[in-house]
Amino acid sequence: MKALDTVAKIDLAFAKAKLTIEYNFKKATITTEKKIKYQSIFHPLIKNYQPIDVEIGEENYLITGANMAGKTMILKTLALNQLLLQ
Repeated sequence: MKALDTVAKIDLAFAKAKLTIEYNFKKATITTEKKIKYQSIFHPLIKNYQPIDVEIGEENYLITGANMAGKTMILKTLALNQLLLQ
């Protein structure tokens, strides 16, 4: 079982490396500022994606737009990327 666990860890490392190269991922920078800033984030399940830049401070925000404009998808993308970071 120990050999199988080792092979699984190696396989996971190679899969992460492949995705990093394929999507041009960058390493996250964590600071003590009370601000969230994402550049070119996307939802991994969407095939044709539009990269999103988001910068959120301590202020209140209101997201508006027409129906089917992508408001919900932006929020889902932001939540997913924050979860993956944590």
